[in-house]
Amino acid sequence: MTAARLAIGAFGLALLGYAAVLELTTVASAQYPAVMWWVFAAIVVHDGLIAPVVVAFGVIGRGTARRIGPIAAAVARAALVAAACCSLVLIPGLVVRAVGARNPTIHVVDYPLVLAGLWIAAVAVAGAAVLVGRRRGTAAVTK
Repeated sequence: MTAARLAIGAFGLALLGYAAVLELTTVASAQYPAVMWWVFAAIVVHDGLIAPVVVAFGVIGRGTARRIGPIAAAVARAALVAAACCSLVLIPGLVVRAVGARNPTIHVVDYPLVLAGLWIAAVAVAGAAVLVGRRRGTAAVTK
């Protein structure tokens, strides 16, 4: 397990190094302050909003995990966390569609429909995991 963690950490550092090289070679130096503000805002939003919400749902879901089993709980959590992450990617598209894009050919996707479909699918997967887990969980408890 330690070797896997070290490999993942090394890969992450390599990606950060690659991103830094791209930043320095492709972005005009006049844009550095804007990029730094964006990175700062992303860190604040992640650490101040997203991570605490995910942790809170994880704590709330512990009781459910005991009732439906750890595998079903993990599937349900993964579906909801993935949908939340995808929602964050879609939010700028929603804002651009509401405000109006400078170039009308860029944001042609119907973002509200995609977001609704995404959450319907995520809730369906999470619900199915809960139902299957309840059925299997009660059978596992009686053994």
